[in-house]
Amino acid sequence: MAEQTKTKPAGSAAVVIRPHLIRIIGFTLAPILAIAFGSAGIFMRVTYTGAHFRISDQVAMVIVGLLLAAGALVLTRPRLIITEDGVDVRGFIARKQLAWTEILGISFPDKAYFAKLDLPHDEHYPALAIQSWDGPRAVKAIRILRARYAAARPE
Repeated sequence: MAEQTKTKPAGSAAVVIRPHLIRIIGFTLAPILAIAFGSAGIFMRVTYTGAHFRISDQVAMVIVGLLLAAGALVLTRPRLIITEDGVDVRGFIARKQLAWTEILGISFPDKAYFAKLDLPHDEHYPALAIQSWDGPRAVKAIRILRARYAAARPE
């Protein structure tokens, strides 16, 4: 969940926050999908079922399994890297660096699945690395993020 790294991307040690449960799901689901679809593709012509499968069907089945496994691995991408200068937020696809001066606040609304970084003009950016179903880990992560935010913005 929260790891100290020795890299110095912005002049000090960064804190890396990753979701816990969704990473377990993604890393478990990916090989299951790849193996299931791969073996189905390999063995689909072994027994006659009434359908006429060709080699192209087998290859397509394996490719579908690999694509689904890659989709499951996308679930493992969210990450939050907190430095002295700001936050590097990585979601499932997009990545954005925000300076502390751009962030107006940090919220975790009731019944929300993830934290939000409040930005000017009533906008927000999702912090998918802090997810509600991680329970105490999410609480610890949001406290770390808020402490770094408070230290960076002495107002």
